[in-house]
Amino acid sequence: MTSPPNFKNALLNGDPDLQKKLAHYTHQLKTLTKYKGVWIQLVDKNGVSLARSWTTKKGDNLTPVRKDIASMIENPRRINNFSVGKFALTFKSMVPIFDDNDRFLGMVDVISQIDSIDQALSEMSHVHSVVLVDKRYRKQLTNAFTGKFIDDYYVANIDATEPDVALIERYGVERAFKHSGYMVFDGYLVVTRHISDLSGQPMATWVTLKPLDSFEFIHVYDTQKQFIVMTLFIVLLLIFLLAMMYFKRQAELEKRFFFEVFDTSTEIVYVSNHRRILFANRRFFEFFDTFQNVEEFHQSYHCICELFVPEEGYLRRYMDGTYWFDYVVENKDKSHYAKIRWHDRDYIFWSKPPIFRRTSEPITSVC
Repeated sequence: MTSPPNFKNALLNGDPDLQKKLAHYTHQLKTLTKYKGVWIQLVDKNGVSLARSWTTKKGDNLTPVRKDIASMIENPRRINNFSVGKFALTFKSMVPIFDDNDRFLGMVDVISQIDSIDQALSEMSHVHSVVLVDKRYRKQLTNAFTGKFIDDYYVANIDATEPDVALIERYGVERAFKHSGYMVFDGYLVVTRHISDLSGQPMATWVTLKPLDSFEFIHVYDTQKQFIVMTLFIVLLLIFLLAMMYFKRQAELEKRFFFEVFDTSTEIVYVSNHRRILFANRRFFEFFDTFQNVEEFHQSYHCICELFVPEEGYLRRYMDGTYWFDYVVENKDKSHYAKIRWHDRDYIFWSKPPIFRRTSEPITSVC
């Protein structure tokens, strides 16, 4: 399974293929894991959607309809909550993204469809669900995913059946929305559970239904427990995705710190894989001032040892039949000096043993 796209790079430099990458990644989640209804979108620091995994629509400002995004912009932090957007009622987990100077760039919005929970409840408990979103969200649901409404209350789950919707209509949709707990109506046991927004106001009501003739009343509490378990299941997925992005960012910061220390050293330091120099610090190019980078250096010299003055008492390309690099590694307790001729002048350097190793192969030399 591939890693998620590089969100920080997309925010800094743009990525014309970001939507395709997001779609591919969520498709892999759907086919290779149990997480079938996960959407991901990238939002910039102004609340504008840059790419969505589930549609090519982008460029719209989400702050008028997503209070959680407006809150993130005002105070960047991790946020987990249920939310109503332009498309659906979803469980959302957002994580802010910062540049190397800790400036807020935007956020990753990981969205889990309630259909995943609905389907799991149906499979485990053989209950039907009708999820009702408060009618005050009617106008902002401009691209309602299911397209179903009961007197302006949005039916958020795609698997809500016509008979179940009709039962809600007979009972009274407003009455069902406000009710909490369980009740018996028209031969069905009806269990309702409220979902609130960030400010604690009613956002939606989850209604589950099951015929009385097939329902043991002890299962009322089991159904509620299973609802909670499935919600936690989705939350764990979101935490996993956020952890991946967090550790990726930490690795980038550690790498950046290493190179800052490496580049500001007052000694000549370079990294080699025994065959060639991979990269060198600023002091290296201050001394070998005719070269701008390692590639230019290697156009003239295959090895720094080509610049050694072959005098007794100093390092030469081969020391007693052993390549100088290996000789230094094998004789760490000795002091090694190299005389280098540069611009018609001789310079003497103390060559330290390598300070890092990769398996059995030394990769870093310090002079």
